[in-house]
Amino acid sequence: MITAAWKEPVPGWTISKNGPQGFLMGASKGVIRRLPVALDLVYDYIPVDVVVNQLIVVAEEIARKQSGELSIYHCTSSTYNPFRWSSVSKKVNGYLHKYPLKSAVWYPHLKFVQSLILFKISAIFFHFLPAYILDGITKVAGGRPILVRLHTNVWESLKRLEKFIFTEWKFHNARTLELNKTLSPMDKQLFNIDIVTLVWEDYFVNLTQGVRRYLNNEHPKSLQQARKKDTYLLFVHLGVQLLIHCGFWWMASCFVGLPMSKIPFVVPLSYVLWGFL
Repeated sequence: MITAAWKEPVPGWTISKNGPQGFLMGASKGVIRRLPVALDLVYDYIPVDVVVNQLIVVAEEIARKQSGELSIYHCTSSTYNPFRWSSVSKKVNGYLHKYPLKSAVWYPHLKFVQSLILFKISAIFFHFLPAYILDGITKVAGGRPILVRLHTNVWESLKRLEKFIFTEWKFHNARTLELNKTLSPMDKQLFNIDIVTLVWEDYFVNLTQGVRRYLNNEHPKSLQQARKKDTYLLFVHLGVQLLIHCGFWWMASCFVGLPMSKIPFVVPLSYVLWGFL
């Protein structure tokens, strides 16, 4: 999958909402809170500038050889510098809060779910219920509700995407590496097709900033205001969580016919069970 730029025109540049940049776009808004991925599988992501460079280099090579033979050069990362979500899964939320959005609608927190069934259960509570509430508020305010439709489209596409999400695909790029060896030092600098020095953790820091700047259209000058809003949303988020767990406590009290003070274990229990989603 082609992803945001590694180096050119600037690190993190993108206009595509497919792949990880699309996930981060929704997560930074606070509307995407669960992501179905297998943390330890290899996902073949390749930056767009590397793809463009390889198209140029391979075109020149084919034109120079003029052999008439079919030549295949894989532009891939899966067998050379593979990416696994486990390398950034514990850091992504830190990136989202370091570069938050002024336009966020809720406190961002992305959790990775390694089962499609568990994701669908989680989506009911963390995607659809908030979406119906926020779309209702938007409609009353005269705006255009989009969240329910967004999550419905994601839900319906999962059946088609499941094979790709939870299957490891590997493409060998030995021929591309051999081609890279034939380039002059100047050409290697101008048309870089070697991703051996790509550090995925650093790449995702730049990707988060690129999503903020180019997909969510927020200028770096607004970052200070966005961080203040992020802190405000954190307190709102914690307050809502407190109300939810207290609500479970009250319902459990009514169900068993005991005072809430007699069943204090319900709050930590609900917190633990909530964490599985």
